[in-house]
Amino acid sequence: MLDALRGGKASAARSLSQSAFCGEERVILNDACGWSDEPITFVMDHGRLTEVTPDTTWYLLGGGCGVNNLFRSEAAFRAWLSDHPKFNSRQAGSLPDILTQM
Repeated sequence: MLDALRGGKASAARSLSQSAFCGEERVILNDACGWSDEPITFVMDHGRLTEVTPDTTWYLLGGGCGVNNLFRSEAAFRAWLSDHPKFNSRQAGSLPDILTQM
């Protein structure tokens, strides 16, 4: 999941060859819940995930179309999963839990 979070820069777009690592920067990424389309924000600071808003955010690795999906809560994740049962075996969990593992 962390590899998927690397590569963004809020102030300007970059080519893929320039965006592989943001180890020297603070990056704010804005996304939306895969179920409700409500905002999700996370912050990478010098290559480390440091903030997730809301703190109830869940992720699904390799969800729809082979991308990682984010959800504002476990309930939103479970609701989405009930409509997409083929992803039951994919890795999923609380994104803030990743913070405690780092």
